[in-house]
Amino acid sequence: MTWRVRLDIALQTALAMEYLHFDIVPPVVHRDITSSNIFVEKDMKIKVGDFGLSRLLVFSETTVNSATSSDYVCTGPQGTPGYLDPDYHRSFRLTEKSDVYSYGVVLMELITGMKAVDQRREKRDMALADLVVSKIQMGLLDQVIDPLLALDGDDVAAVSDGFGVAAVAELAFRCVATDKDDRPDAKEIVQELRRIRSHTRVADDDVAKN
Repeated sequence: MTWRVRLDIALQTALAMEYLHFDIVPPVVHRDITSSNIFVEKDMKIKVGDFGLSRLLVFSETTVNSATSSDYVCTGPQGTPGYLDPDYHRSFRLTEKSDVYSYGVVLMELITGMKAVDQRREKRDMALADLVVSKIQMGLLDQVIDPLLALDGDDVAAVSDGFGVAAVAELAFRCVATDKDDRPDAKEIVQELRRIRSHTRVADDDVAKN
């Protein structure tokens, strides 16, 4: 897939997540946003499927009225290894930000072309989130960018100037932040991806003119 196709898949998935979190009352947490649950149709439109683990965020009066309340539901952690929010796994507190974590891993898959979990990698890098976060922190993102992107002429601008891929990588980095409060919500993600896509189109146009 070209970078533009990957970017469109990322944006459409984010729009689906935004719908679940902001347009449905009460909000729905999917709990299993993974690459295998994102279905790409012939016209490159995507659908997020498999709602078997989804939960409504319905808060009890006790939780809502508590002085220390956050918008979460206490429930046993469920999800796919490699995509499951570690904070939710530890605390049993489910929020929309748990979907954001899973979505961040999907972004990393789109950037790297790697699996969310791969036992052939070193133990510390077995989870893609750990590997990519480590590379970003060391300033070595280029070591994990999918080499196929650089082979496609349409992607030269996005990869060579670093803006598109680097910006999406930074967004993914924020999505998998350890502290839920440091993660963007679905609306912020959609806004950022639209900004990146707009810049990518301008860069592609400039390359075409030259």
